[in-house]
Amino acid sequence: MKLDKILKSKVLYYVALVLMVINVLGYVSLGSTECVVIFGITTYLANMFTKNRSLDILCGLFVANVVFGCGRVKEGFDSLENKEKEVEMLKNLNEKCKKKDKNGKCIHEKHSHGKK
Repeated sequence: MKLDKILKSKVLYYVALVLMVINVLGYVSLGSTECVVIFGITTYLANMFTKNRSLDILCGLFVANVVFGCGRVKEGFDSLENKEKEVEMLKNLNEKCKKKDKNGKCIHEKHSHGKK
């Protein structure tokens, strides 16, 4: 069977391994321990059923990223009032800036206290 040959190929194993390392490093950098745990548990459970390491890793990646979502879905609702408050605060900050450079960034003046 052709699918069996593909699943046992070394190329697929190394591709899955690279994807696994990238994902786990991403989870760690985001501080998402639940994603690492879900990935590990799913990979372990898949290993109990298939004994094919490539398929185990791909199952773990699928469950952690697609089914579980791994924190990429932002819950909550920002109301229009909150957005308006943010815009008002940014306007106030811009009004306080007296000198700007060519990129529009605020230049803070240093007080010389009468010394030149």
